[in-house]
Amino acid sequence: MNSDFRIENMHLGVFLLGAYKTNQFWRHPKAIPDTGINFKYNLEIAKKAQDATFDFVFVADLPYSDASSPLYLINRFEPVTLLSALSSVTDDIGLIGTMSSTYTDPF
Repeated sequence: MNSDFRIENMHLGVFLLGAYKTNQFWRHPKAIPDTGINFKYNLEIAKKAQDATFDFVFVADLPYSDASSPLYLINRFEPVTLLSALSSVTDDIGLIGTMSSTYTDPF
């Protein structure tokens, strides 16, 4: 390994995804099954990340879902709306979201 290699800065972020990969989280007694549509929960996570000096909160867009998609993908906030709401109540954390460009023709 090159002895000149050093990590100067490490940037940490939080990915707000909601209940992940399964609809079975409701079985755990401390589970919060509506994390994808619970603004208070998302705000608490963003504020905890901000207090811990994380650099950013990230929310990914989903360009397509249908009735066969997992519930956590269907029932959740759209990134621009959620991040806009979080921007009014956070101060020192970056807010990053993806936005699909497949809804209209590219220009």
